Amino acid sequence: MGEKLKLLRLSYGYTQADLANRLHVSRQTISNWEREHAIPDVDNLKMLSEFYDIDIDYLLSNNINILYGHDKDDIRVVDKNLTIFLYFLSVASLLTPLASFVLLYLTLQSKKSISTKSYKYLFVYSLTISILSVSLLIIFILFLV
Repeated sequence: MGEKLKLLRLSYGYTQADLANRLHVSRQTISNWEREHAIPDVDNLKMLSEFYDIDIDYLLSNNINILYGHDKDDIRVVDKNLTIFLYFLSVASLLTPLASFVLLYLTLQSKKSISTKSYKYLFVYSLTISILSVSLLIIFILFLV
């Protein structure tokens, strides 16, 4: 949990002293949590989850895959297996138009579970391939008629 707390704090741009002031605890308390010399009690866990707008379950879980950007809305838990699957599906979309539509749908549904960079790439790619697929299908149908 200590590493998560440190990454969250740094992603928001706070020093230990800044965070301590905001949470009304000592700087040493923040340091002890981050070095795992102590764990937050139930009240502090609730305060941390509200402050960072995350579930207490996340703080207590073993998942430490946090990707963070420059603003607090860009913090997300990254599912690396999902990201790999979406990239695999992007290759498959070159072979079948249906895969491009599935990729587009799954990319939109997975926005908070993949990195911002991957999301942008996959969204533009899947949208482009989907539009091309529909365009080619229309051209093919018009050519046959």
